[in-house]
Amino acid sequence: WMGNRPFRRGEDHHWWPESLSKFWVDDEGGISRLSAQGEIARLTPSGAANISGGHNIEFVGEGISILETFEDLFDRPDSSFPGLVKWLESLADAHLEMERRPLCVAHSSDEQRLDLLYECMLSLVVRSPMFRSRIHRGIERFNRWSTKKQYKQLVAANLKQSYSEFLQHRASRGKFMVLTPTGGEFIFGDGCYNTIYPNSQLHPPIRMLVALTPVLAVLYELPMACLVEPRIVTRIANERVIGVVNDAVQVYSRDYVFYRGIRPPIRDFFQQREHLAGC
Repeated sequence: WMGNRPFRRGEDHHWWPESLSKFWVDDEGGISRLSAQGEIARLTPSGAANISGGHNIEFVGEGISILETFEDLFDRPDSSFPGLVKWLESLADAHLEMERRPLCVAHSSDEQRLDLLYECMLSLVVRSPMFRSRIHRGIERFNRWSTKKQYKQLVAANLKQSYSEFLQHRASRGKFMVLTPTGGEFIFGDGCYNTIYPNSQLHPPIRMLVALTPVLAVLYELPMACLVEPRIVTRIANERVIGVVNDAVQVYSRDYVFYRGIRPPIRDFFQQREHLAGC
């Protein structure tokens, strides 16, 4: 892989892209960020969820000089989020407009669109601070003497490799469940429920649960065996389901969660300030 984007040291790279975070802007024009200590900050999509040079790889030493960025690996998902959200909203609306409104409804879709949905969800999981923490902990098991800068570069290199590897899975036989609430809202955080581990030789069944907007969350699973159809269903999320999704966000998040209009209660596990599950 050879990127087309020039390397810029210190460039801000968003782990929650503006094309998606804009859906979390409230009527006053901002996004609310809640810390584990209960502090609230008001942010714009451009000012939320970024890391300086997070997708840069810079190794300079005796006989070696590597200066590259893999930020453009995320250009396709970032430009695709608005269209995907519009499509998922149309599926949810069709479900909610049904006269008897069943709990779950199956929908038809083409492979290309489902592959793109998988890629977009994967991009959010792999870019998250939670996934970077997983990589960091793996590196520490074998190398406890690197500097902070060296750790950052090793994390970036492993992040790029992991993303490229898991992209090869695509959606294949995977299933998608789109959760849409009739009341209440989902939250987003610096971690989310998933079973994706960096550079693992034995991958468990892939699962991801990601809130794309305050009223759309998507569960993806690649089971060991399943029927081919249906590939994607919508499900009405009641108060209990919304609570489960939001609690999972707080389990996997460490520093911040984001919300639009409804401030979530802070859970004890979030106050521990650790990416708890699977790390």
